[in-house]
Amino acid sequence: MFGKVLIIAAAVAFCLVNFGNAEHNIDQCADPDIAVELLCSEDIKESGKFARILKEVIDCPATGLNSDPITCIKVTNKMGDDGGNAQIVSGGINYYSVEILLESQWSKGLDYHIEVYTNPSRTTP
Repeated sequence: MFGKVLIIAAAVAFCLVNFGNAEHNIDQCADPDIAVELLCSEDIKESGKFARILKEVIDCPATGLNSDPITCIKVTNKMGDDGGNAQIVSGGINYYSVEILLESQWSKGLDYHIEVYTNPSRTTP
């Protein structure tokens, strides 16, 4: 019995540590007028796995080179409070690429919509 309680406590602590700095959604688009050209649009949907946390890394652009700085990033968790967390792990606004980490909650799935925009007429500050 004590062993089961210890395992559950460790799993809860693991989840709290991993999700400490992440949020359900990302909305880095202070001025929608600068979201001119859609660079990436992707829907990520994956069913949950029992007693597991799912992780998915999304790169934008997925292939090739982007010649314009990113001006807007929107990551929408379509599962509400049952959904996981999204976090930018490299790049982002004013960069030419972005890497986004999606993590599910314990035994839950992933359901996200991602949009990344650039503005060809804008240069980095």
